[in-house]
Amino acid sequence: MKVIETIKENTLWLIGAVLITIPLIACYPILLYIGLSVKVATITTVCLSIIAYILSVTLIEPFLCRMFPFLSPQSE
Repeated sequence: MKVIETIKENTLWLIGAVLITIPLIACYPILLYIGLSVKVATITTVCLSIIAYILSVTLIEPFLCRMFPFLSPQSE
């Protein structure tokens, strides 16, 4: 794999990761603030992280490939 294709692929992954990480970082303190126990807040945050990862792979990354065609690994 060429270096430029690797950089393009990692850039898309990084944009998707940032888009799902920011809400997840805010999720845990919000759940604690509304009165949930630490255990429930942790389990909920982990479940949301798994869902966000699946959505990132199936929906967000293809969307970003369409939105930013110059970052797509196939473009050259």
